[in-house]
Amino acid sequence: MKVAHVSLACVDSVARLSSFATLTGLVKHLALGGHEVHVLARASRDEDGSLDGPVSVHLRSDTDAPLPGLTVLSPKLLRLARSLAPDVVHAHGLLFPTQLVAMRSVLPSPTALVVQHHGEPPPSGLRGLAARLLPTRPDAALFTATAQSAEFLAAGQLSRLTPVHAVPETGTDFTPVSPRPSLLAGSPAILWVARLHLRKDPLTALEAFRRYRESAPNAHLTLVYGEAPHEAEVNAAIERLGLAAAVTKRGRVPHEDLPGLFSSADAFLSTSPKEGCNYALVEALACGTPSVATDVEPHQTLTGGFAHLFPPGDADAAAEALARAVKTSADGRARIAAHAARALSWPSVVDRTLAIYDEAIRRRRAR
Repeated sequence: MKVAHVSLACVDSVARLSSFATLTGLVKHLALGGHEVHVLARASRDEDGSLDGPVSVHLRSDTDAPLPGLTVLSPKLLRLARSLAPDVVHAHGLLFPTQLVAMRSVLPSPTALVVQHHGEPPPSGLRGLAARLLPTRPDAALFTATAQSAEFLAAGQLSRLTPVHAVPETGTDFTPVSPRPSLLAGSPAILWVARLHLRKDPLTALEAFRRYRESAPNAHLTLVYGEAPHEAEVNAAIERLGLAAAVTKRGRVPHEDLPGLFSSADAFLSTSPKEGCNYALVEALACGTPSVATDVEPHQTLTGGFAHLFPPGDADAAAEALARAVKTSADGRARIAAHAARALSWPSVVDRTLAIYDEAIRRRRAR
């Protein structure tokens, strides 16, 4: 199969595109399966390159567009997409209605168009109006949880004739580290991995941990994060809650070190009130880590009943869920990892994506 993945968000280099884990992970694993894969992207300048060899990358600027910027795709990019004559175009993002219409208009009739949601809300303003006037009518729409499509349908920005499929934004190659290492402080050792941003609700995580620690005084919370725009608020909360000796801020760690940390943890805690997918939760489950997460649609789909869910913002419920999670047996951890291998590993995600491609191609060619 010949597949073209299109990034509709503007990027500045092939190197920057390589950091988009949801896109690069999928295209690399598709290529490993013997498929011909190309990545096309809107960019600030033209550049060609590759991802680990077999995946060609083509960045094309908007400078030749009639209305450069967010309105239309570069004619150069459209011509390239058409010339490739792929079996399927996989477009990333639902924030670009005019670009999707432009892409569909130039593609050969047999080429299927698939779009993937990445956690964005329905567009507003002029873009929202364009999406209502030109509702996205691809051959398939991918969401981590099908329920996430409801707000796009309600806004009239996604056609009700478009098949909606549940498939994670990302997969993982993580597996449990055995024997379990001891890389985290505390007994139990609790791990939180996310950006230090209020959208991830670290303040509820700290309050939940404080309440849980009332019955587990030797517990310790380790925070792993990259970006930290709200570190000051987190520091203030740690002091206010009297947790300075019970919380370790590790900051950024190399991605390859995460399996050891997840495997070391007695429980993983995620407090985001809204998620597109939640990569850290996917990786924690793959390592067999008992997980406590907010009861939101993508978490329900990803965890498949193999996690302890609580209402967003409810620190008492999160503390009670932590108390249950840390009691998970070794067999329980193995069952969690087995679920992740079935549902969240890259081979699983690729197989489900290919099945969606096949159906979309059949639907397109039957028109």
